[in-house]
Amino acid sequence: MARRRKPLKPPRIALDAAMRALLRYPAHLQAIVEAAAPGLRGRLDYQRMETLDPRTTRQDFRGRQCDMIARVPFVGSDQAVDVMIRLLLEHQSASDRLILMRLLFYAFGFWEDQWKEWEAAKQQGRTAESTWTPEPIVAIVFHTGERAWNGPKSFGELFAAPPDLASYLVDWPAAFYHLSEQTIEELLSSGDGWWQVLAVLRAADEPSKTFRRVWAAAVRSVAALADVERPRWYDLMNFLVTLGLWRRPPRERDLLMKRVIADQRSIQDQREMEAMKTTIASELYRKGRLKGREEGREKGREEGREEGREEGLTLGTVVTLRGAVLKLLTRRFAPLPEEFVQWVSRCDDPERLQATFDSALTANTLQDVRW
Repeated sequence: MARRRKPLKPPRIALDAAMRALLRYPAHLQAIVEAAAPGLRGRLDYQRMETLDPRTTRQDFRGRQCDMIARVPFVGSDQAVDVMIRLLLEHQSASDRLILMRLLFYAFGFWEDQWKEWEAAKQQGRTAESTWTPEPIVAIVFHTGERAWNGPKSFGELFAAPPDLASYLVDWPAAFYHLSEQTIEELLSSGDGWWQVLAVLRAADEPSKTFRRVWAAAVRSVAALADVERPRWYDLMNFLVTLGLWRRPPRERDLLMKRVIADQRSIQDQREMEAMKTTIASELYRKGRLKGREEGREKGREEGREEGREEGLTLGTVVTLRGAVLKLLTRRFAPLPEEFVQWVSRCDDPERLQATFDSALTANTLQDVRW
């Protein structure tokens, strides 16, 4: 008897890219930080938030970088201080004991780079500061796993040390937000599109009836943003479509996509959702599968399919980002220079395209866009 295939879950590159795009909105990041660290509620000015490119920071010992880095002014103090928010996404239900090690690795690498910059500036007479002061860092873990986190929540917990020694060891706590600690209904009843999208993520493995109800409520709420916050509308919908196509069984996908398209408030919005659905479903799935079959002939059927799927997924992400960059910038700064259009059409680096899209969200002119 043939084994029943499990529904294909969203690849990290696709789902993480969609989530990172959402976390670059100040209101979204603020909601997660304040849920993880209530003591910071009202103490950070997110309207002056500066998003940093994770590619400019060091990779950890697994070759990964922070998922979100932002510099946010601290308010309510006589001293002007900026705080670095370093956020890691953790989707696994099994707790990663080394996640605190990764956060500490990022922090010390950042501080070392700042220290070296200060030393060089001092030698060249470019700074009047007589001593170097490390920039404050707040570490946040955004845990979306299905089960509660049972791993360490501070670096000191990694040591196998007796209690009378533990107080002398290096320690650094992180703030955790666990999506599993809020019910689907609590998230859905918030009335906010961001939390309602997280309700869909929370319901990703629920039975069909439950998932479709949550999905429909979130889609209706997000659809209302199209005329007032169009870039945010697009990114929230992109996450919903990505999650629905890759996390739910094949028999549900057509129904979900019909709901997404039907609930949009204009013909133009419906066409954009149709294009989004086609891009994600066709490029990430169909091309990935086809490439997998080609590679399978040479490297073995199963191994080739997996490798081909990953290549297809990367290609799909690139195609999606190219379209998103051109649509957003055409709306904001049309007509676009031919040189820029050609660059976008040729660029095959998803990280670079994502950085261009992120900078386009807040740019005042086309010259401010990073590319």
